[in-house]
Amino acid sequence: QVVYDPADVSELTIEVANHAPWTARPLEMGEYAGRRPPVPDHLGETPADGSRVLAAAKKRAARHPVSSPAISFRGWSSAEEEGHDV
Repeated sequence: QVVYDPADVSELTIEVANHAPWTARPLEMGEYAGRRPPVPDHLGETPADGSRVLAAAKKRAARHPVSSPAISFRGWSSAEEEGHDV
């Protein structure tokens, strides 16, 4: 529940069950609060012409090509000859 004086609304009293009542006052803005100045053009966003991460990934891929994994069928023929089910 909010309790206030209709003639002076600069101070409100808030009452909530199971809590002690407290007062609320208007927020006072300090000297450092307010709108921020615009960012200068030379510090603003510039469109990207490439990606350093993508360039590094391409360079690494060129140095270390992906090879096919080696598969060995060495033991299969001997297992079939001995009558084992593969």
